[in-house]
Amino acid sequence: MTTLLRKFRNRLLLLSMIAISIVMIVSLVAVYSLNEYRVQNADREMLDHIESTMLTVHDDPGFEVVFPPGKLFIVRVDPRGVITVSPGSITDWPAYVNAVQTDFEEMYGDWGSKLKSAQGSIKIDGKTWLYAFNFRAPPIEYFPSPAIEEYIFLSTEDTEKGLRRLALSMFLTGIVVLAAFFFISRAFANRAMRPAVESFAQQRRFVADASHELKTPLAIIDANAEAALGELTSSGQADNIPDLFIGRIEEESGKMRELIDSLLYLTSVEDGADDSSEDISIDLTAAAEDEIRRIEAVLFEKGIGLEFRKSLNEKLFVKANQKRIKQAILVLLDNAVKYTDKGGKVIVVTGSVKRAATKSAVFSVTNTGAGISTEDLSHIFERFYRADKSRNSQGYGLGLSIAKAIVERSGGKINCSSESGSTTFTIELPLV
Repeated sequence: MTTLLRKFRNRLLLLSMIAISIVMIVSLVAVYSLNEYRVQNADREMLDHIESTMLTVHDDPGFEVVFPPGKLFIVRVDPRGVITVSPGSITDWPAYVNAVQTDFEEMYGDWGSKLKSAQGSIKIDGKTWLYAFNFRAPPIEYFPSPAIEEYIFLSTEDTEKGLRRLALSMFLTGIVVLAAFFFISRAFANRAMRPAVESFAQQRRFVADASHELKTPLAIIDANAEAALGELTSSGQADNIPDLFIGRIEEESGKMRELIDSLLYLTSVEDGADDSSEDISIDLTAAAEDEIRRIEAVLFEKGIGLEFRKSLNEKLFVKANQKRIKQAILVLLDNAVKYTDKGGKVIVVTGSVKRAATKSAVFSVTNTGAGISTEDLSHIFERFYRADKSRNSQGYGLGLSIAKAIVERSGGKINCSSESGSTTFTIELPLV
């Protein structure tokens, strides 16, 4: 599978996973909320039942009810302000003389002021309790005088534990379902993209085979042109045929050879060919200087100024294929010269930049000119694409595609920015 198709498949999978994750999260939250409402409502119904049972006890002192210890407790405040705490069983009230009562006496000033409604919830020692509040409860056997206040507290600890277990099980289930969905989706995506992969493979094979086949006739054309020129020279007839004709044959043959080499390189990059064995440590500033020397004559001929701002305080060593990196630099320089009018200026800058924890070497080329439109910027690195359709007499529109492939193959990135009056291409490569 080519890099392009792999990226497309990965983006498709990512979008699918995001969509299914959102749907699953919404579904699980809805299920959890419904269960939470159900169990909390069950606790409120239990509290209502306990409250009605207590009223029955008040009406009939002989009626005995035993509630589970630790699940609830009852607090009574008599007219004298004396607080009595019962641990859930009415028959246990007279024997209740432990430290719990003292604790609640100390806390009463704190949480008692928060009990504003007849029913609600409150945090006590980090635990949530539901409560019901009765006013002026009638007297019973153990409290001869009517209580001014009576609070019934019901623990929600069991409910909260159950909800936590439910949340954990739903989370684990969601992870398993997402993992299963991912592998199934990837299998189907690979199967669905198989025709496209085969089509791309056929195209790449055609380009590679055609390029290799074209090299032979080009070599024959070059050899015949040289032989013809040699034969004419030896026979004394060279003066009758202008050198321009044969020179043009050789020039166009060279352009065709360059196009073929470019197509072969792009095809090898798409196939994931690994030529890392040819990578060496390169000084980016020195490489830029070498390529600038190659275009100085063209700059002088076109009357274009050059400003080279190179890094003097640090060596910008990057690991890459020296020939290819120089080719990418030359592509950007040639592109800048091509689209700079006479009297314009080209600015070359080398330096470094730190992004997050990674430091990169930077090479940028800025040229004065009309700039590139926003619409063209999104296509500028596509093969055979030209932003300026009126200036297409030279080249094949492969230079920037090749530069992008070279830079990305070396672990870097290339980008273009343009505004009215200037265009800048920037290469960033990891420092070594």
